[in-house]
Amino acid sequence: MLLGTTPADSVQTLTSAQTSAAKALDDSSAELAQLNSIYAQTMQTEQKLSRLYHDLDQKVIGYERTASASSSDDLMQATKQMQQTEMSFNLQYLDLQQQMQREDQEFTTVSNIMKSKHDAAKNALQNMK
Repeated sequence: MLLGTTPADSVQTLTSAQTSAAKALDDSSAELAQLNSIYAQTMQTEQKLSRLYHDLDQKVIGYERTASASSSDDLMQATKQMQQTEMSFNLQYLDLQQQMQREDQEFTTVSNIMKSKHDAAKNALQNMK
């Protein structure tokens, strides 16, 4: 017992302390229940987020496969187009080579004819002397 206090005061102080302790315990229990509720919501949110990330990963993998296949198809188309263009250029080059060969033959023929005429005229002049 405290000096200068009556037993009634001590009981009243004790009852007041018990009431405060009981109130604090109730408040703590309510806060604990609220924390448990928040924890449960957090876990549910984490699971939803985990599923969303998993779904996102699956979609990314699907898009990568699609893009990869698309890229392969695009690459194949580009390769075919390049081959067709190359074939076209090769044919044009072949035509150009053939045309140059014809022109070279024509030039050689004309050159030979002119040389023959020149030689004939030169010989005729030399014979006149």
